[in-house]
Parts: sequence; C-alpha cells; structure tokens
Amino acid sequence: MNVIETYALTKAYGSVRAVDGLDMRVAQGDIYGFVGKNGAGKSTTMKMIAGLDAPTAGTIKLFGAERTGGAFSSAFSRIGALVEQPGLLPNFSAYENLMMKALSVGVVRPREQCRELLELVGLEEVGPRKAKKFSLGMKQRLGLALALVGSPDLLLLDEPFNGIDPEETRALRGVLMRLNHERGVTVVISSHVLDQLNRMATRFGVIKAGHMVREFTEDELHAACGSSVRVKTADPARSLAILEERLAGAAFRVEPDGGIVISGTQGARNATARFGGAAGDAANTGAPTAEDVSRALAADDQTILELSVLERDIEEYFVELMGGTADEAADAERAAQGERGR
Repeated sequence: MNVIETYALTKAYGSVRAVDGLDMRVAQGDIYGFVGKNGAGKSTTMKMIAGLDAPTAGTIKLFGAERTGGAFSSAFSRIGALVEQPGLLPNFSAYENLMMKALSVGVVRPREQCRELLELVGLEEVGPRKAKKFSLGMKQRLGLALALVGSPDLLLLDEPFNGIDPEETRALRGVLMRLNHERGVTVVISSHVLDQLNRMATRFGVIKAGHMVREFTEDELHAACGSSVRVKTADPARSLAILEERLAGAAFRVEPDGGIVISGTQGARNATARFGGAAGDAANTGAPTAEDVSRALAADDQTILELSVLERDIEEYFVELMGGTADEAADAERAAQGERGR
C-alpha cells in the first residue's frame, strides 16, 4: 500500500513553478529520503502533502484517499509534520508545549503520552526549562515530539538535520529509526545531508527543478554505485562470450574501446561499508571480483591487456541526478557541517 501518491503535482507562484508535474510514491513502512538541491521544490512539496499549502494543479492521495474540496476527510489526523522551523512556544517548557498540542487535538490520556514522547526524544530530564533556552538540536527533538502527538502513521520532516551537531544528529537519527522499526511509522525526510539519509533511508526520490528525476530503493542505489571490474583483452568478442558463460548472473557492458565492464551485487557491499555499514560476504553476493575475471579468461588462454576495479561514489551519483557538480555538493556539505558546529 502506498501512503503517499502524487500525480502531476504542481505549485506555481506567478509565472514560477516551484513544483512542476511531480509524481511521487511512498510505500507504507518506508523511510523515504527526498533529495534535491536548495530551491528544487522539496519544502513546497512537503507543505502540500502536509496540507499547509494548496496545489495549483495535480492530485495528492494519502492512505488511498484523494483530496476533495481542498481537504482530506481524515487523512491529516494520521500525519505528523515538522516543516521548516519547529512551532515552539518559547516561554513554555517541553512538557507544556506537548500538553497544549495534545489537549488541542483531543489526545486520550494526554499526560501519559507527553511523558512517553519526552522520553522517546531524550528530553525527559529538561524539567521546567523554557524552550527558548534549548539548543538547536533540543528544539528539533521537541519539534519531532510535537509532530508525534496523536500517534501519526506518517511523519513528514523537512531538513531535520540542519544546524545540529553530530551527536544530536546521531540521536535524532536513532529516534527516527526506532519509530519506523518498532512502531511502523512511515517517515519522509527531505534533506541534502546525504550521508545521514544513506544510513537510514530504504527508498529515495530525487527532485530537480520541481520534477521527480528518479525514485529507487536502497538496494538499487548500492547496485548503481558499487564496484565493477573493467577488463580489456586482445579478443574482446571471445572474452565477452567466455565471461557471460562462466560468470552467470553478472551484468556486462562493452565500451567503445573494446573494454568490458562487469558488475553485480558486490557494489552494495562496498557502498554500505564506505558509509559505515556492515560489509557483506563476497562469497554470498554473486558479484565477480577482479580475480574471478582473470581466472575465467586465463582458463581459456585469453590475453589480458588491462584489468582494473572501478567504484562510483554515492555522493557523485546523487549530484549527477540533481544536476549539480561534486564541488557544489562538497560546498553544501561543508556549509552544513559549519552550521552543525555552531
């Protein structure tokens, strides 16, 4: 079941289309990483899905229900949103902020739920301290707790990692993964902090100039960015036939100069390891190594002229889809790190 479906979703401000014919699918149980450059349309899309802004054209379906008469009958009660800045009351404590939200939406046993949420986001010890005295990371976590009042099934978070330090980022990421794994909450996160998304997202959507460029799963991402082996021989046609026979299940591509590129699922293992995940067992992945290729060709007396291992960086892949450059991505990441260090 898809929790979110959009069809040709469009938002225009005068002659400028911030979102232009966007098609988006988020399945129940996903942690969906919504990726794009600043100004690509991420926040505008999130606002329309959350009901904070009305589309100019197109269709939004939430939990299978389509917007009618400018609103949804019940879908919004199942959504929690943290879009742009948390809507905190600065002169009240974390508990008081949560209680006012809980009472306004009619939560049953509001005190119990507010205490549970404070514990969930790690703010149970802040006591009567006013929200205006919180660090940025604490404000983000309180904003998340506010979005969780009422036990929503869908959580929309717009740039939740902006401006917070690495320790607070790790804590927030842990809370989101617990919500998804233990409570089954579907989470949509718009962000340009790619390393954080890659550590948690199960599906991705890349937006460029208001258009959805591509949606793909975590496995598809790692397959696209993983290792491959490039070999060049004296007889490319014969070598290709040998490799296709002996390395069944691998993917092959012949380049203009006669080089053969062989890839498989090994890329998932290498990409995951580069970003702090557990490296897989090469024996179980079905991915050919340089040794596999060399052995297969040597057994048939093929002369190898070149043999190399190629890797594609995940950040470069996203930048390519977003239409930027590696330097722009590095600048954006340095800026984000600078904000987190303040």
